[in-house]
Amino acid sequence: NGTKQTLTVGLLFTRNSSFVGYRTSAAAALIARDRIITENLLPNINLEFTFDFDDCIETRASGYTVEHILNRNISALIGPCCNLRE
Repeated sequence: NGTKQTLTVGLLFTRNSSFVGYRTSAAAALIARDRIITENLLPNINLEFTFDFDDCIETRASGYTVEHILNRNISALIGPCCNLRE
């Protein structure tokens, strides 16, 4: 019928990590999205992203995960990318 279904992906990043952080992870997500579109892998799906910065703090990552699931209606979650064991 021409309408696209929206698939929302939640992302959890860290701002200031020397080995993995927002800049590289966000860029990777956008490259993946562009490739999905270019290769027509999900033809009737509109991809959207929502993100937060957990900054490698496990309790913050847990809270943001719940937020993404309950209030942002995500279909998938990528993250957290690290932890500091605080």
